[in-house]
Amino acid sequence: MNFIVREQIGGIGLAAREAGAFVRERRPPARSVAWAIAIGAVDLATAGIAGVVAGAIKRKVEEEPTWTSPPRPRVRTSQKTIEPTEPTLDFVADSVKALIRQTARDVLNEAAKDFKEEGGQAAIYFFDMQDRLISKQAAARETKLNVVFNGYLPQLHKNGTATLATFRHVVDAITLGVEHARDLQAHQGRMSWMRFLAQGALGSADAPPGSGLEKVTNVRGATATAPERGRVALIDGVVDVEIAADYNAPKTPVKVVAVRCGGITRSSFEELLKENQHRLRGLSVVVRATGKAKGVAEFKVCVVQNESGEIEFVDNTGASGTQSTWLTRKAAGTGTARQHTGARKLMDEVLDSVLSASLLETDEA
Repeated sequence: MNFIVREQIGGIGLAAREAGAFVRERRPPARSVAWAIAIGAVDLATAGIAGVVAGAIKRKVEEEPTWTSPPRPRVRTSQKTIEPTEPTLDFVADSVKALIRQTARDVLNEAAKDFKEEGGQAAIYFFDMQDRLISKQAAARETKLNVVFNGYLPQLHKNGTATLATFRHVVDAITLGVEHARDLQAHQGRMSWMRFLAQGALGSADAPPGSGLEKVTNVRGATATAPERGRVALIDGVVDVEIAADYNAPKTPVKVVAVRCGGITRSSFEELLKENQHRLRGLSVVVRATGKAKGVAEFKVCVVQNESGEIEFVDNTGASGTQSTWLTRKAAGTGTARQHTGARKLMDEVLDSVLSASLLETDEA
């Protein structure tokens, strides 16, 4: 477990070095917001690692259908006693997954209680927050893993071969978790840095229930359609996607012609997309789509999606209310509801586009 912690800290360091390579004076969000984003990055990465470990253990059941694990032990904790039922590796897998996740949650919750709002430069503390949160998990994870293993110790005398095989599968699975921990944490670190920048530039709002996030970026201020030198001005942490559309054929999928982002290095931006199959779909970052359209001089459409998937849009393509707007026609209907559907369709086309490295730009000096 300590090796997983070590690799997670390594992933944070990697993301921090990438962020630190591009330093300029910026207005940070409040430290409480930075804290919420940092906690989210650690929690999501830990969940991914727990899933890798549990999945590896459960695959052993499928690979070795004739292998019989020792009976589930009676595991006594400070709160309750877990009674044994049917013998299966699923119990071990679920126990290990739970201890990785729950240990993270316990540490994060305790850290949040001790947190005090401070003024100053939040950017200095951002990655250090994540580092300290993960470091605090190490001892707690080891303690809880020992509870699971100790419950199986009596089985060594009754069924030593099966018990040792169980231990071996767990160790192999944790080793696999170690191999993935650095990349998973670095990936979450990059996304959290972009959210940190975006909320510093645009402000924060409460995340919708069930999103798994505490705060999201208030994207209403990002729905600008007035270009500067043919392009909208970059906002730190916001992924700006430039599109080419057809004004007279709105149902034709848009084409992505450039992807820009302010406040981060190109290498960090490339790694973030590489880890996500070169698509924006599934990334918890702010995405804004603007561009040009064949058949019209000015394409006054802007669609923005925040980290939780909510969208805001501006569409000033209708001629004084006498003509349906472009987004409404994209949705093949009329009215504000259809306009929202059209905005959702446009954003879906953007999110599902495969983005080559040649399309990427940042304002890195």
